[in-house]
Amino acid sequence: MTNKNKQRRSLRSPRKMDRLRRSFRDSFRRRKDRIPESSKPHQWQADESAVRSGTCTFAVKYLGCVEVFDSRGMQVCEEALKVLRGSRRRPVRAVLHVSGDGLRVVEEETKGLIVDQTIEKVSFCAPDRNHERGFSYICRDGTTRRWMCHGFLALRESGERLSHAVGCAFAVCLERKQKRDKECGVTMMFDAKNSTFTRTGSFRQQGLTERGIDVGPPKPPPVNPFAIERPHATPSMLQRQGSCRGLVLVTFLLLNKNTASPILFLAIDVKFT
Repeated sequence: MTNKNKQRRSLRSPRKMDRLRRSFRDSFRRRKDRIPESSKPHQWQADESAVRSGTCTFAVKYLGCVEVFDSRGMQVCEEALKVLRGSRRRPVRAVLHVSGDGLRVVEEETKGLIVDQTIEKVSFCAPDRNHERGFSYICRDGTTRRWMCHGFLALRESGERLSHAVGCAFAVCLERKQKRDKECGVTMMFDAKNSTFTRTGSFRQQGLTERGIDVGPPKPPPVNPFAIERPHATPSMLQRQGSCRGLVLVTFLLLNKNTASPILFLAIDVKFT
């Protein structure tokens, strides 16, 4: 076999042709004047207000989750993302909702809830240094108490912007916690001699009346003019009906006169008289 035939066969291999096509596509899609996401912090300022109002969303591909053995670390997140990208599981196109209460992942097509994670259980989040659009966070699983790492690929934004939004959610959650502790008014005193704690104040939150807020009279429930009243039973349906056991027994005896015993006939006669 000549060298020309070998070269032709190597060019005809499907893997090499796919690589050639990808290189052409990347060369056409690549922009020389592209500005990195990290150099546009002015676009991130709106994320903080969106997180506070609960309207911060990002279009992502959810890669899934994998167990990790550490609660924090960029290297831990990057290794988890590497495992998730190399798995055979198909990424799910979803929408990531970021707020001060938690992180929610909703499937784009069916609007089904995939992940509902409270922000208090998230211990670490970081972008992927090896992939511009990669992002992941580590949280404690409430059922198994294991550390799980959830991986994402942003469709429009970078992983740094997603990490910044989650950082804003951390700050909002911390502010709310400090505000609750301040309004609580509970103080603790420790006696080193007796090794005892003394608590002053109450953890119970004051009601609206105790705070001096006038609630006003209770509002009547709204009336729907188009509502159909629930059907009710008539008085005749609620009356107790008579038993048919005696009639069934008499019918059985009339049909089986020859086999029934006379004692049974006598018992029925006494009962109905």
